Amino acid sequence: MLPVIHVTRSEKMELVVLYSLLLVTCCYGIENQLNGLAYKSVTKYGRFDAGICSMEATCLESESNQNLTCFGTELPYSVTSLALAEDSESLFDVQDNLALWQGLRSIPRCWAVVQPLLCSVYMPKCENGSISLPSQEMCRITRGPCKAVEKKHSWPSFLRCENKKLFPPRCRNPVQEIKFNASFKCIPPLVETDNSDIWFEDVDGCALQCRNPFYTEKEHDDTHFLIACIFGMALVANLFSAITLGIASKKSQKLPLSILFYINVSLVVTSLGWLIQFISGVREDIVCNPDGTMQQQQPKAGSVFCIAQFLMIYFSTMAAITWHFRDNVVLTTMPVIKQRDTNEDCAKTVAFIEIKLAEDANTSFIEEKSVKGRSPPKQGVKRVNGDLLPTNATQIKK
Repeated sequence: MLPVIHVTRSEKMELVVLYSLLLVTCCYGIENQLNGLAYKSVTKYGRFDAGICSMEATCLESESNQNLTCFGTELPYSVTSLALAEDSESLFDVQDNLALWQGLRSIPRCWAVVQPLLCSVYMPKCENGSISLPSQEMCRITRGPCKAVEKKHSWPSFLRCENKKLFPPRCRNPVQEIKFNASFKCIPPLVETDNSDIWFEDVDGCALQCRNPFYTEKEHDDTHFLIACIFGMALVANLFSAITLGIASKKSQKLPLSILFYINVSLVVTSLGWLIQFISGVREDIVCNPDGTMQQQQPKAGSVFCIAQFLMIYFSTMAAITWHFRDNVVLTTMPVIKQRDTNEDCAKTVAFIEIKLAEDANTSFIEEKSVKGRSPPKQGVKRVNGDLLPTNATQIKK
């Protein structure tokens, strides 16, 4: 007899959980296998060829029996089909239509990803009555860099990624393994750059060159000469004024002269900020990015001259404006102060005159009182208007 094994309630629960996990794992593996088979295409012989999505079509061999070429790149096969390219009825039409897409060479990032897609659609590999379909990923990757196509002309119906029959997901296409020529550059006045913030509209990977293309070389030189003349003369004039006012302000110690001195010093720094560009190689460092594109943002770390010019022009100009407003306030209040001083002087003068008049009046009163208190004059003397004059009685007889 077999021994009886007693299983507790908790052990039974553990076994149930273990069997459940095993069942879920098996089901998940089977589901993955079925999904993988669903994205595999069946060849003519009914066998599964992993990673290749295909569709039945009529094969067309090249006239020279040599490998086909697409955009100058040799393809690893010589048999193709016209089943996917709805705008082509022969290999000559294919070549003509592919030539129309060569305008995208001016967008290097687009050209690098759109070549495999176009070649897999216009010249798909055809073998045993079936063609290799381009994958959904090959189609989607072109929509970002090639957004100019959608905005300007729109994609043709047979190149729209929404068609899952022509672009099945997770498929491997032989064209994907080919290395196409992606060495094309941006068309002037655009230059290549990795800074996506300054990319030209709808042209990924390209931005405006540093030198403005709307002006000729002579116009640039004339502008530089004009700037040099204006700020050169401003530098000399402000420097002379600053030196003169500096000497005068030390002697007189007057506030308006000191303010004018600071204004001219600020304008001297501003003029130097404009003239710093004429040092050899400095203008390119101020105006241009290291990759040759136009400076359109705040200067990055390392652009010393650009930061220095900004500080010299901006802050010194603001300082001059601030001192100018303060000078206006001082000049406006000075007449009031002078008028107040004049009024005070007048008041003091009037008060002094009043005091003097009062003193004179008191002196006259005292003298008059003293005269009244005198004894009457002797005979022969009389008072006339306060003066003692001899009378006829006192006159000396001859």
